Amino acid sequence: MAAPGGPLAALLQPSLSLADAVNSGNVGVGYAGGGFLVLYFLGVSKTLQQLGIARPGSVRTAGASVGALVQLADQPGSWPHDEYAAKVGELFDLCRSERNCIQTLDARVAQFAAPLVERVWAGASGRVCVAISLADEGPEAKGASTCSFSGPADFLSAARAACYVPGWSGPEAAMSFRGRKVFDGAFTHKNPCPPGVAYCIKVAVLTPWDVAATIQGLPGSLPLTASMLTDIATKAMGMDPAGFVEVLANRGLLPRRDGIAQAPFDWQGTLPFSKNDADIYPGKYSKSPFTPEQIALMTFVPADAGTRRTLYEMGQADARAWAREQGWPGA
Repeated sequence: MAAPGGPLAALLQPSLSLADAVNSGNVGVGYAGGGFLVLYFLGVSKTLQQLGIARPGSVRTAGASVGALVQLADQPGSWPHDEYAAKVGELFDLCRSERNCIQTLDARVAQFAAPLVERVWAGASGRVCVAISLADEGPEAKGASTCSFSGPADFLSAARAACYVPGWSGPEAAMSFRGRKVFDGAFTHKNPCPPGVAYCIKVAVLTPWDVAATIQGLPGSLPLTASMLTDIATKAMGMDPAGFVEVLANRGLLPRRDGIAQAPFDWQGTLPFSKNDADIYPGKYSKSPFTPEQIALMTFVPADAGTRRTLYEMGQADARAWAREQGWPGA
């Protein structure tokens, strides 16, 4: 199979109206990285399909990190959205019992995604694009992508590569894909879009970060935020924090100026602190029940059942509000 191609850029200026793009099969949906915030993306996907905007078999998609898996919900043969959401819930409950799947996440993702890939890969190849990061091209990571696959195993490998967080998904700093060292595509792609579409709907979960508003709302949000931070720290480090740090240092996962190790710590450059070029994201159309910093922390913590339901409903409501803003019939 061919080596990965270039990075996937965001399409900021559509060349057709939404209606013309949908009717001519020239609409795309791009899913940014989001860690464990899968349910928000699934909610968006569900509503875009219900409204006839993202039509399976016609829409083209792109995804970085978990977006590489979420986009499969837009393909013919995928699980129905509610079933997909339930399966995600089962995976999350498993990860919650396994220290947030620290260093086992890749194996769990493979188990989760394998049956889904078998269902959709034949129709999805050429219609979905997976964003990854190359770790073997110099001192800093480079964005890359693939939109064609030789079979379900190759497709699954691409999805795993797109989601591989160094040191979290597994003990290694990168994984092998088509002979290259690669890892999570979100480190090099902010809002990926499939190439060649006339209109791209960009979906994100990391919200614009208003520092003043965050500080103002800090007293009320502090207990939940502190709880999330404690959960991340204790499950990642376990009972031996010093040993955890030593392991990271020995594996080369602490910050230093070379490709694999540096990329995760440059990821903060992709966070939309002041604005977001995405079309749909939490808090854009209604007040989010979560602060921006809580949403950012949720990328690292598999949500409980109540939070999953809230995120799923938020995604559906925000997608409908966006479609209404575009004047889409029935929204």
